[in-house]
Amino acid sequence: MARRIRNTNTNTNGRLHRKFNKPSAATTTAAATVNNPAANNLVTVSSNATSLDSETTLTFDGTRLSVQAGVVYKRRVVTASSAIANNDYFIAVQASTTITLTLPTSTSLSAGQTFIIKDESGNAETHNITIQSTGSDTIDGQSSLKLISPRSAINLYTDAAGKYFIY
Repeated sequence: MARRIRNTNTNTNGRLHRKFNKPSAATTTAAATVNNPAANNLVTVSSNATSLDSETTLTFDGTRLSVQAGVVYKRRVVTASSAIANNDYFIAVQASTTITLTLPTSTSLSAGQTFIIKDESGNAETHNITIQSTGSDTIDGQSSLKLISPRSAINLYTDAAGKYFIY
């Protein structure tokens, strides 16, 4: 049964208290220990799912997220013409034919969202990779661009208001 969080607060002994509203009128209270509590640390569920861990490598001060560890980004291999998904990051092109990659409508994304497209197979010289915008969106003022050099790559970000930019 789905639960909605009604109230969340942490008291001085580092225990997190949540009050849930069940769809029926019944209310339950759950408490979990926060291990190593510290200001601005993000909290994750422990590996045994019985407590919460304060992460020293992940902090957020209200305006800046700090990651003091390695970051892994999503990589998707593409071998044929395809739409780039909103949650893609690295698009690894391994095509043996000319392909077109269609960008999502920029307004469906967040400002600053980034895509990196790379010709991993080294075939772009003979099998061009066209990157196509959607609708009236533009890529540095153009509706499309082509990768035509072997092993070429392009980094794009959006303003979420109709434009993509090469950086």
